[in-house]
Amino acid sequence: MAYLTSVRRKCREALLVNTALEHDLHQGGRHVPPVLIYIASPYTDLSPIVREMRARSAARYAAQLCNNGTHCFSPIAHGHAFTEFDVPLDFAFWKAFNARFLSLCDEMHVLMLQGWEKSAGVTDEIECYARAGKPILYIPVP
Repeated sequence: MAYLTSVRRKCREALLVNTALEHDLHQGGRHVPPVLIYIASPYTDLSPIVREMRARSAARYAAQLCNNGTHCFSPIAHGHAFTEFDVPLDFAFWKAFNARFLSLCDEMHVLMLQGWEKSAGVTDEIECYARAGKPILYIPVP
């Protein structure tokens, strides 16, 4: 019973937060949806250390955006944990998965991590956004 009470309380809290967000998103009587940013960055490499570093960089950048109130999606930050469960690492597998998110997002930020300009995935994502006429920002990463 305590568990159900806790779940109900969390649902009420989430409803209040969503109601407040909806209120904030209406300006002058018209709904203004938040911008959704797609974070493109390289991932695939033979070295698990390089993949881990790339995933951490993508997650760090996504966290910075989120902390600033910006909505974003990073397939690398989101999917890196999947690799523990034998999900393929190659771009061919992830292309269809990412396509849906590419279509939903309004803007792309390309993390200029080492190897980004050689990445088949990043190249494809940039071409997709360019064809759609959506904005692309290139983000230098130290």
